[in-house]
Amino acid sequence: MRFGATSLAFLCFLASSQAISWVDPPDSGACDVAGPRKDCGYAGIDKKACEGRGCCWSPFVDGDNKGGPLLELPSCFFINTEQSSYAATDVNETDTGLEALLELRKGASPELGADLAQLRLEVDSRIPDILRVRITDPHEKRWEIPRELLAQTPEEVADTNNKVETPKYKFEYEAEPFSFAVLRSGPAAEPADAPLWNTTGLRLLYKDQYLELTSWVPPASSIYGLGERISSSGLKLGRNGRPLTMWNRDCTDYPDLNLYGSHPFMLEVREDGRTHGMLLFNSNGMDAVVTEDKMSWRVTGGVLDMFFFPGPTPMQVLEQYTRLFGRPAMPPLWALGFHQSKYGYTSIWEMQEVVDNYTKAGIPLDTMWGDIDYMEHQRDFTFDPVNFPKEAVQAFVERLHNNSQRFVPILDPGIPLLPGYAPYEDGLKRGIFIADVTGQPYIGEVWPGAVHFPDFINPEGQAWWLDHVRDFYATIPFDGLWVDMNEASNFCTGHVCELPPDGILDFVDPSVGKPFFTFGTEPPACRLQCWSLEPYLKQWLLQEQSTRNMPSMQGKGAFIGSLVKGVAETIGTRPWQEPDLERTAWENFLKVDAPPYSISNNNVRLPLSFRTLPVTARHFDGSLQYNTHNLYGLSQAAATARALLTLHNGTKRPFVLTRSTFVGSGGYAAHWTGDNAATWDDLRWSIVGVLEAGILGMPMAGADICGFLGITTEELCARWISAGAFYPFPRSHSDLTSGYQELYRWPKVAEAGRNALRLRYQLMPYLYTTFRHTAGHGCPLARPLFFGWPADSNARDVDRQWLMGDSVLITPALHDGKDSVEGYFPQGVWYDISDHSPVDASTAGRFVKLPAPIGHVPVHVLGGAIVPMQEPRMTTVETAKTPLTLLVAFPRLPMQGAPQESLRCGPVPPDSAALGGTASRSLVAWGQLYVDRGDNVLDHGGVDSGFVNFRAKAQPDGTGILTGSFSANGEWDEAHVGACAEGLPWPVLNRVRALGLPGRIDPASVVLETLSPGKIHPTSTEKLSPSQVSQEEGRIGEVEISGLSHQLECPLGFRLSWMLEKPHNDEL
Repeated sequence: MRFGATSLAFLCFLASSQAISWVDPPDSGACDVAGPRKDCGYAGIDKKACEGRGCCWSPFVDGDNKGGPLLELPSCFFINTEQSSYAATDVNETDTGLEALLELRKGASPELGADLAQLRLEVDSRIPDILRVRITDPHEKRWEIPRELLAQTPEEVADTNNKVETPKYKFEYEAEPFSFAVLRSGPAAEPADAPLWNTTGLRLLYKDQYLELTSWVPPASSIYGLGERISSSGLKLGRNGRPLTMWNRDCTDYPDLNLYGSHPFMLEVREDGRTHGMLLFNSNGMDAVVTEDKMSWRVTGGVLDMFFFPGPTPMQVLEQYTRLFGRPAMPPLWALGFHQSKYGYTSIWEMQEVVDNYTKAGIPLDTMWGDIDYMEHQRDFTFDPVNFPKEAVQAFVERLHNNSQRFVPILDPGIPLLPGYAPYEDGLKRGIFIADVTGQPYIGEVWPGAVHFPDFINPEGQAWWLDHVRDFYATIPFDGLWVDMNEASNFCTGHVCELPPDGILDFVDPSVGKPFFTFGTEPPACRLQCWSLEPYLKQWLLQEQSTRNMPSMQGKGAFIGSLVKGVAETIGTRPWQEPDLERTAWENFLKVDAPPYSISNNNVRLPLSFRTLPVTARHFDGSLQYNTHNLYGLSQAAATARALLTLHNGTKRPFVLTRSTFVGSGGYAAHWTGDNAATWDDLRWSIVGVLEAGILGMPMAGADICGFLGITTEELCARWISAGAFYPFPRSHSDLTSGYQELYRWPKVAEAGRNALRLRYQLMPYLYTTFRHTAGHGCPLARPLFFGWPADSNARDVDRQWLMGDSVLITPALHDGKDSVEGYFPQGVWYDISDHSPVDASTAGRFVKLPAPIGHVPVHVLGGAIVPMQEPRMTTVETAKTPLTLLVAFPRLPMQGAPQESLRCGPVPPDSAALGGTASRSLVAWGQLYVDRGDNVLDHGGVDSGFVNFRAKAQPDGTGILTGSFSANGEWDEAHVGACAEGLPWPVLNRVRALGLPGRIDPASVVLETLSPGKIHPTSTEKLSPSQVSQEEGRIGEVEISGLSHQLECPLGFRLSWMLEKPHNDEL
């Protein structure tokens, strides 16, 4: 409990001593059990007493959350259905859309504050497929998110939009009472469509610290997003009225709690599959509430800045969303390999032993990670002189680099208060630390002990960070950075904290060189002296005093008195000496610290300042943490990515991993789902977390493989690596007390790791190419099945399988003691990537039971795809040097080559036959290969990169053809000579494996030709030997053509042709 027993008793006294006037209970229609609940009672109040106050009584029963965490909401709450209304006046069309004033006609819920008498409505329709609707205060400037944190601002995107297109939406409104609706328009619209957003008949509340906006939502819609959380309902959100809170916090991964990131973005899929998205661009603490027929935002400040993305497919929504708020960062090639980490490695020599053991076990490993163990007493930019001496770490990193491997160390934001410590001294000198209410740098506590927190919104703070990152790199040439604890996490809770009386700065036990903290399930205890001022302030406001001195309470009167001046100077608006200033300052303080609406922080309405920076702390420009809290992780990730880019003179792509995130974080950093546990539930929840991250614009996401907390088992770890090998970001990581769980430590885990990771490395060309499209178009790498089949109700419910890219389906076994798994296969034919056996769902999606012994994960390729593959080696760099194999998976039926264009990520072939949308009787497959230098900054003109486009056709006359042509930018136009990047490491095409051919190939008919752009005749022709064509008896339709040794070289294309002995597909 935040205030302790004495304070709790005092607050209970305040509640129970209020005068009570007994009135008739409210009508049932006045009380919405899913509406906002402002506490109207006191501890222990019963139904009779509650209704006697004229308030609503409804104990919250969470029937949908069996076995999950408690959700505590007030049983006694104020009437919450009273209608409020505004009227639209002074409506004008503008160059950007529409503007109007909204005049208050009727207020409601005064217990949440006074309604603003006048609002401004701004509708921006400059972008034909993105609508912006803003409702702001026309008289007072309110908090809005700093645009400097974004890669590009919405205004910049709108200003540069030169497309003359028919809008995909319509904005309609009613003047009085004001309401508005967003509807589809254009080809995707139908007359009976329900609006994408519709506030008709629902109230709009706009107060200083409470904003509420609600829309009707069709009951059959599926809703996703609104994270970060692990939802007990799975990826698809429950419609149960639970508040979905957005307030970043350091918390273990337990379902239905607000976690490390805040993303007020929702993706809604209607029953017919048409999809749209909506973002509330606001960083204040908020609850989103979804019921059977409504969706409501309840926000504690800022403005209503809404963006609507009409889709109408999931892929198009993500393209629209990330176009505005930042395309995902393209990782370097090595980052797509396997990563090993642990909190608790005892020395740099133990880390070297781990690397050596991976090599001995034949398990691929690209990157080793350094947790806070490498630091001297957990201080950033330092090295433990005994167990991680600088020279030994330098030698370790050099050995990694010589072996084409990488090193990524951790940096936490907390900077210890240590005289002589350069980052601390430099930070004080440059004034870059966040301040408390006294104006002094706020003191918190994390692993190093007492710390200050850098202000990454401050340009000088960003420059300070760059300087120390640069110095650190000069010591250790790391390959990326891991920023953690940046919610910001704080072991203490208090508006002001001081060092303990003995002045200890870092609480290090010199006998062991480690902190005194007790590690376990409970977080470390706070050892600072901290004060939460709210009890004192409330007493001050209740007292009628002739003097202006803060009473001495518990011997701290002098200290609290000194804070009065500090609060007055930082929050008050008049000189210190004026009468009654303290009361004004305290009232303003309380507004921030105890807002009228309590969001469901941790499901129990924890105070916003609990174990983080207090909401009263402020930035260099006076901005309060009340407004900026959810931006801290984003600001650090952005500063880190920009520092790494500067470090390499803008020539290398930075790689940053961050725990805390916000809208736009995916443009700077990868993300992992945080502190999970070694349980089967956590394994299953991890998939939801990774898929949710992709929906929220953070495709480079993963979870701690084998579990972070607790002791894993051989079976669990084997199953986890089989699944986790196909996270976009696959990393094994565990806690200090969890023991060692490197993949080579158990025979079954080692086998599972080798099998799954070798398959991942085989697929590396496909994964890297897919991520290039992700970086260009915003689509997830790991994506839910409904992204390809949104109209399929079964696909909308699946969250224990996922697609990697458009065409590779992962179906892991996720339960103990099972050797099979049931998977859902959307419409199409799917080929097992290992034994090539088909799952025929050509006419409709179907559930199939698959064998899944330990060590095997079912992976299938969709008919209609061409998947580039290479031979797996121990690192991504070595794998990229091996010959190329093309897996050509033909569909079972004509016109079923692949999902339609709007359901794909990236460009598609211009000929309609390749889309399966023609009456042609040909079977068609296609795919792409992207090549660059592995870590160069992305370009869109082919200077340092290029694509190869592959197309294959099996035609009714028995002829077949596979072509490859180069493209500079990924479009399906052929590259001319001048567009080819020089010196790119194009692979050698050595093998083509075709599945689903309608017959056997005549081995003597296969011809390989080299093609020049624009030329009719081939440059060279080679008739292959029949011995290069392999076809197993009894496996009609499967062929392997090997020994091609064809060096891909831009701009020369190739054509491989064949003739069937006799077609076997009756459809041809």
